[in-house]
Amino acid sequence: MKLFGSMEVKSNTLYIGKVSTIDLAKKFGTPLYVIDEALVREQCKRYYKAFNVRQGENRVAYAGKAFFDFSNVSDYK
Repeated sequence: MKLFGSMEVKSNTLYIGKVSTIDLAKKFGTPLYVIDEALVREQCKRYYKAFNVRQGENRVAYAGKAFFDFSNVSDYK
């Protein structure tokens, strides 16, 4: 399995953002959709930098496909 962002495997358990996915499954049930906020923020920064985005001159707009949770949109401004 390829790991991205803050994902790591310790003692045969996948952690995302230093949180055990086993603990997440116990607390919230499965299936569970988990977003690595640190990874999303880093990807957004890289995207902005690649296009030399300057506030007021241009903007980046996120487009969601398939499953899109609108409750997270304001978190990534």
